[in-house]
Amino acid sequence: TIGATFRPKTTLSPKQEAYSASVSYTTDTISYKTDHLSSVFVPMELGFGLSYSKPNKFTVGVDYLYENWKDFIISGNSNSFIFETDVNHSVRLGLDFIPNAYDIRSALKRWNYRAGAYYTSSYMICNGERIKDYGITFGVGIPIGRMGAKLNGAVEIGQRGPTSNGMIKESYVGFNISARIHELWFIRYK
Repeated sequence: TIGATFRPKTTLSPKQEAYSASVSYTTDTISYKTDHLSSVFVPMELGFGLSYSKPNKFTVGVDYLYENWKDFIISGNSNSFIFETDVNHSVRLGLDFIPNAYDIRSALKRWNYRAGAYYTSSYMICNGERIKDYGITFGVGIPIGRMGAKLNGAVEIGQRGPTSNGMIKESYVGFNISARIHELWFIRYK
């Protein structure tokens, strides 16, 4: 299976509203300011995907995503902190494997076993350091009934950012539980 996605660059016109109040012993000052900010945008996004599968046995796939944030203007930079934007590249790999989808003796052989990895060279550059995000994922899909419903669970272990130039490296673990319901409902029996 081959797939592609495209999202054109979209320009936005944000509006800013600011309320402020100052209270002293003798006077109260309240001000209101509304302002249209300079145009910002959501960049063009281009994605490609490729997968190969053997039904009820395995699926392996790879996805690539490109976003061009180069022209995005950031305000608020100072001498101690400089934030820039660049092109975002992201690659994701995944594998789903079922030992034996039709085994009647062992339920564990009918489970989906999943593994994946990802790497993102982010569009964010802080103090000259590009923020990179990478990690691995593991999961299982447990069949429920005979119609294709599944209970899914996954764990993601990753790391984002460097420790150089005063940056903070983030290590994270994420958990995901979901259910896929695939049943025949509202059918009148004859």
